[in-house]
Amino acid sequence: MKLFFLITLLTSFFHTQTLAQHEILKKGISDVGEFFNGQYYIINNGEDYKITILDRDLNIAQQFVRDGDGPAEARRVQALYIDKEAQKLYVLRQAGILMVFNSELELTEEINFGRNINATGMMISGDKIYFSMNNFYLIEAGDAELVLLEFANLNNPDNFVQITIPFSELSVKNLSMLQNVRVATFQSRFVHLNDEFYAALLGHSTLYQLDLEKQEIKKRIEIEYFEDVKYEVVHQEQFGYGFRSPGLSTSLFTFNDLVITSHSIVNNSFNETHLIVYDPVTGLLDKISEIDTMVEGPVVKIINDFMFFYEIFEQYSNYLEIQKIKHYQFD
Repeated sequence: MKLFFLITLLTSFFHTQTLAQHEILKKGISDVGEFFNGQYYIINNGEDYKITILDRDLNIAQQFVRDGDGPAEARRVQALYIDKEAQKLYVLRQAGILMVFNSELELTEEINFGRNINATGMMISGDKIYFSMNNFYLIEAGDAELVLLEFANLNNPDNFVQITIPFSELSVKNLSMLQNVRVATFQSRFVHLNDEFYAALLGHSTLYQLDLEKQEIKKRIEIEYFEDVKYEVVHQEQFGYGFRSPGLSTSLFTFNDLVITSHSIVNNSFNETHLIVYDPVTGLLDKISEIDTMVEGPVVKIINDFMFFYEIFEQYSNYLEIQKIKHYQFD
C-alpha cells in the first residue's frame, strides 16, 4: 500500500532577506507554530518580547508578551495554544500563570494554577487542559515515572492526571555508571489527531498512543529504524559524569492526518536527520531520510508549505532555518 505525503526533497532553501536581517530569530527559539490567518508564531525566550508573529511571507508582523512580571508579560513562555474557532490565544508563563488573549492580542483573562508547570506543550479542548512535560529525574531516587501527558479540568486544575512510563523502559548504554549521575532531563511531546492522543519522549524511539479515559498507554509503536541508538551515561574529564540523549525524536507533529516524528542523530562522525511517518489508519511506518539542513541536530516542523528547523541540544536555539516543501510520494 502506498503512503502519500506532502514532504520535501529539500529543493530550494527558502530564507528571505527579512529573516536574515532580524536578530529576533536568533535568540532563544523554543517553538514555532501556526498562528491566526495563515501567519506563524515563534517563541523566543531570549528576547525582550517572548513571542514573534510572522506574516504569510515570513516577514515579522508583530511582537508581544514583553519580558516582565506584570499583566501580559512573562519571564519565560512555557507553552502556547491557539483556539482558532474561539479566536483565543493561551500563553503559559512561569509560576503556572495561564494568560488568555483575544485575536487582537489583548489580555482578557489570567488563570493561576497555583503551582509551577514545567510544560513543553499545551492544548485546551472544552474544559480540559493538556500538557506535555519537562521531566527532571533524580537518579538517586531510583526507578521513577516519566510524564508523557498531564491533563486537568480548567475549573479544578489541582486535580490533574498523569500518564507515565517508568525510567526502566528506556534503553541506556553504560547503565552500570548511572549512579554517578545526579539528574537527567527528559522532554515529552504530544499531538491530538482524530480524537486520539499520541506522545513521545524526546530521545526515545517509541511512539505512544494514549487512552485518556483509562489513563493508560493504549499502544506502543516501536520505531525500529534506530534500535542501536540509545541514551548513554558518559564521562568527560572537564565536566564529570552526565546523561546524554542521542537526539532521537526531537519533535512530534501532525500533517495530513499523519503523525510525524523528526529524528536527529549527532555524534563526532556524522549528523543525520530523518522523518518517521506513522499512518494511524494502516498502522504503517515509513522513513524519509536525506533531510538537508544547515542546523545540526534540528527540531523539524512542517507547517503549511514550509519546513522549520532549529536546534534542540542547547537550552535555547540561536538559528531558525525555513525551507519550501513540495509534494513527494513513496511506497
